Amino acid sequence: MFFGLSKIFWLFAAPSSLLLLLLGASVICLLLKWRVAAPRFGLAAGGIFLLIGILPVQNILLRHLENQHPRAGWPARVDGVLILGGGLDWRVL
Repeated sequence: MFFGLSKIFWLFAAPSSLLLLLLGASVICLLLKWRVAAPRFGLAAGGIFLLIGILPVQNILLRHLENQHPRAGWPARVDGVLILGGGLDWRVL
């Protein structure tokens, strides 16, 4: 149950979804002629766009996480490399 609720919550709480919800609310307010609320929703949507679209907020947050733990040195001998994710076309090999 918690897994389903967390997915529903994140559907609305994700910054990209929140941006679309605020823009939709602004359009609805304009259609209903609520002239005070429409610019507020539009400014909130513009602020979110500024944060996730133009400013390097995600890079700053990731840099903090990467620098939290020191990097380990390379081993003297490497026996192999494990690549996670993605499929390979066996005909190319």
